[in-house]
Parts: sequence; C-alpha cells; structure tokens
Amino acid sequence: MKNKGFTLIELLITMAIMAMVMSVASYNYSQYSRYWHTKLGSYEQRQAQMRSKLQLRDSLNAMAPYIVKNSSGNWVYYFLGRDEGLTFVTYAPIFAQQGGTAVVRIFKEPQGEGSYRLVYEEAPLTSIMLTQANQILNFQYRLVIANDLPDVVFEYYGWPDRNSKYNIEGRVTTSASWSSEYDGTKTSLQPDKIKITSDFVNFNLAVSPGDEKLLGLFLPGDF
Repeated sequence: MKNKGFTLIELLITMAIMAMVMSVASYNYSQYSRYWHTKLGSYEQRQAQMRSKLQLRDSLNAMAPYIVKNSSGNWVYYFLGRDEGLTFVTYAPIFAQQGGTAVVRIFKEPQGEGSYRLVYEEAPLTSIMLTQANQILNFQYRLVIANDLPDVVFEYYGWPDRNSKYNIEGRVTTSASWSSEYDGTKTSLQPDKIKITSDFVNFNLAVSPGDEKLLGLFLPGDF
C-alpha cells in the first residue's frame, strides 16, 4: 500500500486555519498589551500624583517664620497669600538640596475653559540671601501637582496685625478670622492656619508661628 500525502487543497486549508488562529492570537495579545500598558501608565501617574501631594504637604508643614524688610524698611514675616495662591519660605523644598531652604509659590493656573492646574514653583536660597520682601527671585523649578481641577480655593486664618494678636497695648478689639488674602508685609505675621481645597487636595494645616519675641529681636521696643 502506498503512503498517501497531503493534497494541495488540504495544505491550503491547514495554512488558512493556522493564519486565522495566529491572527486571533495576535489581536488578543495586542488588546491585552494595550490594556496592560494603559493600566500601568494610570498606576504610575497616580503614584506620581500621590508623591507630589505628599511633598506639597511636607513643604507647607515646614513653612519657616522668615523675617525680611518690607518696602518701608520695617521687619516683617515673609508670607503672601492671595485667592489664587501663596508664597512662603520652607525648610522642606521639593527640589533644593537636603537641608536647604527655598521660597515656594503654590498657585492655581487656568487650564482651558473652567478648569485649573495646581502648580508648585521653587526658588532655592542655597546661594543667595533673602532680605527684602520684594526681592526678585529665580523660580527655576516647576512641578504640576494636578490637572483639570474645577477650582482650587486658598484660605488663610490669622490676625489683622501684631498688636491684635499679642495684645501689646493691653486691649483686644479684633480677632483672628478666615480670609482669601493674607499679606505678611502688612500684618507683620504669618497666618495661623492655611486651607487649600480642591478635588485633588484638601489641606487644613496649622502654620508654625514665629514666636512673638522673634520680631522683638529686630524691634526690641515693641515687646
């Protein structure tokens, strides 16, 4: 009996079936690979955002009671808070070398219609001395903390001036309150608390106060 081999038609059918199997397998692999990379990219993005969020909180918690001179030549605390953001000195900058200090500004930046991004910018003080409230600084580092936020609200809880807070004249006529603006060059103080509220961050942080005697080192007649 002679061995019977494959006919041309059988070989073509087999090759067609194999081609279909490989095509289905290739498609499934492509879909899985796309799904995996999408999930991995989303995970890495969330990790980066969470890391930035924690670094931002640490920077705020390490706010320094830094004293400079204002435009009138008076000693004041370096702090500026507005409804669009705040500027301050921190002992825990994100980019500056460990142990260094930096001026940081955190603000909301318009991003398209009706949305904002939360931005962190940093000017290291490792090679310069900050002495004036209006000193020009090089904000050489920038980090976008979050994108596509409906809004970011900045609020500050503090006293209107040093006399009110420390009762220098023996009477209190005003008290601390929440506001969308707090200017250390006018109050000679830092706020007691700071709120930053958005869909991504919800901080309500107490600010380390400069002791009332700290400014007294510069203004001994006041204390």
